[in-house]
Amino acid sequence: MVPPSRAPSRPRCRWVSPPRAPPEREYVALAGAGDFDFTCHGIPALTEAPNGDILASWDGRPGGCADEPQANSIIQRRSTDGGQTWGNVTTVAAGKPLLLKYGYSDPSYVVDRETDTIFNFVVKSFDQGWPGSQAGTDPDARDVIHAAVTKSTDNGVTRSEPRGITDAITSDPAWTGHFVASGEGLQLRYGDDSGRLIEQFTIRNNPAGGNRMQAVSVYSDDYGDTWQAGTPVGTGMDENKVAELSDGRVMLNSRASSGPAARKVAISADGGITYGGITYGGITYGGITYGEVSSDLTLIDLRNNASIIRAYPNAAKDSAKAKVLLFSNAANTDGRSNGTVRVSFDVARPGPGPRCSSRRHVLLDVDTAHRRGNLRPLPRGRQRTDALHENLHGLARCPVRSASPRRSRR
Repeated sequence: MVPPSRAPSRPRCRWVSPPRAPPEREYVALAGAGDFDFTCHGIPALTEAPNGDILASWDGRPGGCADEPQANSIIQRRSTDGGQTWGNVTTVAAGKPLLLKYGYSDPSYVVDRETDTIFNFVVKSFDQGWPGSQAGTDPDARDVIHAAVTKSTDNGVTRSEPRGITDAITSDPAWTGHFVASGEGLQLRYGDDSGRLIEQFTIRNNPAGGNRMQAVSVYSDDYGDTWQAGTPVGTGMDENKVAELSDGRVMLNSRASSGPAARKVAISADGGITYGGITYGGITYGGITYGEVSSDLTLIDLRNNASIIRAYPNAAKDSAKAKVLLFSNAANTDGRSNGTVRVSFDVARPGPGPRCSSRRHVLLDVDTAHRRGNLRPLPRGRQRTDALHENLHGLARCPVRSASPRRSRR
């Protein structure tokens, strides 16, 4: 461990924003307005099942395009050919309209590659959405935003009913709202914490009448049987994601609900359990805590959800391939547009000075006003990296053709 007083400086990485490339892409519509008996579709999640199939799930919203609370359902489609074609819609979690309504929204996958189990985390709402959610853990409380998770052991073909985990992941009664960060969580591959499953949440922490939006890692060390929350981090946080760095540390990358129109970043040395404070300075390493949260002003962002992943998840620790990170967001400050994928080749290396190469890049440029994207590598031999993007009424899969990594099975 590096004592705080001797902490190295922040690993400064200038994420490359490449020039606009000529259009060379394909779109496959997964859902459009009115499809599958839903008025609107949105908030996508994307993952690779243990058998190599690609799974996409999202909100099916009946009667309007509003967020929770309404009787939204989580629906899913599967591709067995790397995203070229997609099968029928199935239901992951069904909402209930009318009397005593409830709904599910904001799905996020976590795949345990050791047990071939797929978890899908969702928000469950009754009568309140995020702004009006109250404190509490009673699973029947209708004024609380709840956390729930489904489990599949057959590559997402079938799954359990949503299991409420609000009580298990609430470490402080001052927390109001438990909002899962839609997209995809993480399984750690390196070191003593190898095998740990992590899903990111946003909470409102309201001590003494305050209203701090913080990020928190919800994790399991027993293959998803139980879940618990780490220590919340920062203020002015929002939907957030994590990636495991080449040396085993965990990088958190968050949408900002306040502060500069850029991503907020922190580092953990203990597998995502604890975090430090928030500043707009550099990241500090020390002890077993996350370093201070800082704004990465090179990753401009209109305060949307985003995605960060390691391009080669199975690469050996500290190898060159393990250092390659991909980041996807709407790289704009005045509109939900310009969907972009950026690459870093050695962001995990501590020390002064720029540590990124500008010689190669990956770009996904989406001209229409897409709200968010989820990015992940495809299985071995499929020469693309897929991004799933959402517009106002539907979803589309968009493959990135250039400099795309391969993924191999465990």
